[in-house]
Amino acid sequence: MSKAHISEFWTYFTICDAENVNCKLCDKKYSRKGRTTSAMRNHLEAKYKNEYEELKKREHEKQYAAKINSLASSSRQSNPTCFKEGLKSQESIIAAINKCKKIATHFHHSNVAQDELVNLQEKLNQPKLKIIQECVTRCNSTFYMLERILKNKDSLCLYASTSNKISQLTSEEWILVEKLITLLQPFEEITRELSAANVSISSVILLLATLEKVIDEYNAFC
Repeated sequence: MSKAHISEFWTYFTICDAENVNCKLCDKKYSRKGRTTSAMRNHLEAKYKNEYEELKKREHEKQYAAKINSLASSSRQSNPTCFKEGLKSQESIIAAINKCKKIATHFHHSNVAQDELVNLQEKLNQPKLKIIQECVTRCNSTFYMLERILKNKDSLCLYASTSNKISQLTSEEWILVEKLITLLQPFEEITRELSAANVSISSVILLLATLEKVIDEYNAFC
């Protein structure tokens, strides 16, 4: 697939032919002579402010995610076990995350299950927080999923004990989820800061250095 086709613009447009695209929002055809995205960008900015701001946010996320990946690669020069693969190599971590994924998928696909969870949250006097599903194309989505599941621990345990629709996490797995959240928290904070539209170069250097330190500490621990 060409570079153009992986651009965030294709969330809102489809190709009609070599020089034209169709806007998914208004179902109108627009020119893209020279195969640039200028006309598409101008259209979104003029007609769909919210979508345009979301587009810019995604572009920032991809830009700084690339910088973070570059930093992670450089840290592997001194240690062949990269951070992400190091996590995946732990079977207990894989098992806990997969359980959480199945729990999130269950509630994402069932309105009835969501309503039951809300009822349990009310009985336990807990905030009505929806379970967040992991998305491989979104930065930090695993962290957000684990964090939300931990916040709903009591209601999820009660739900699992009265239903065979989701698997109950063991006490060891709950401890592991807490540790994973602690481990991933710096990455979430740093990528959020790096995604800010007004971030300065000096801030980027400082934040990336902090991230490198986190990765080095993890590698040293392994």
